[in-house]
Amino acid sequence: MYAYKKRLVFGCCSLSSNKTIKRALKVLKLAESLGLKNFDTAPLYSKGYSELLIGEAFKGNKKINVTTKIGAYKVPKTIVPASIALPLNNIKNYFKTHNSKNRYLLNNINKLKTDFDYYSLFRKQIKNSKSKLKEVNIDGILLHEINPFKVDKEIIKNLRLYLNNENINKFGYAGILHSEIFELQIPNWIKILQLTFPYENKKYKEKIFYLLEKYSNIEFRFFNVFSEIEDKKNRMNYAKKILKDFPNTKIIFQTTSQERLRYNFDFFNS
Repeated sequence: MYAYKKRLVFGCCSLSSNKTIKRALKVLKLAESLGLKNFDTAPLYSKGYSELLIGEAFKGNKKINVTTKIGAYKVPKTIVPASIALPLNNIKNYFKTHNSKNRYLLNNINKLKTDFDYYSLFRKQIKNSKSKLKEVNIDGILLHEINPFKVDKEIIKNLRLYLNNENINKFGYAGILHSEIFELQIPNWIKILQLTFPYENKKYKEKIFYLLEKYSNIEFRFFNVFSEIEDKKNRMNYAKKILKDFPNTKIIFQTTSQERLRYNFDFFNS
């Protein structure tokens, strides 16, 4: 029997899909009561309300570990209270993970402007996240869909110093698998790599397994485990095998259903 609750990460991208703030908080609290301590979010998730909801649920809880992100985008303003914003989700397609402008920026991750102060932007985003998360422990900051090999070394150096001063222990990357990750030596500042679940594509699997063996010191996190409904059981079994075979891995899953949350948790801990 293998219990993997310490290696499960609750993804908070779709928290705003809950009909009310009460339901969103119940899902988060249930995750905690089951023993989940790792939560993944980003300033863009749920139009900025994801971080607010996590902060509301776990205010000041230092036993909860949150990873959030920084990116080449504007952080949505959360002017409307969450108690009003969440019900709006049932009236229209109000929430999207990225708005059209942010999609454009994320699709041009290899074209960062050389005359733009990204360090100040990233630092501002981290401060904003800390404010929303209300003293919940931020365990890591991830570059969000920005090719880590295309970021100026001075920016990385300054960010590492800033994160160290803020007592944020881990720095890494979340997004697609850039070719450089496989072809070049991964920089030693990357402590977390958050990538798409290696299931459908055989070539992608082989590349990922190579990385898992070569970089046992890096924490690999995989998302989109449950993206295909018709093949969910096979994907879950495969995810469980990865956890068993590679101790430097974690699995991210998200749901707005308390029943599904319990099912997923029980599956990975039986």
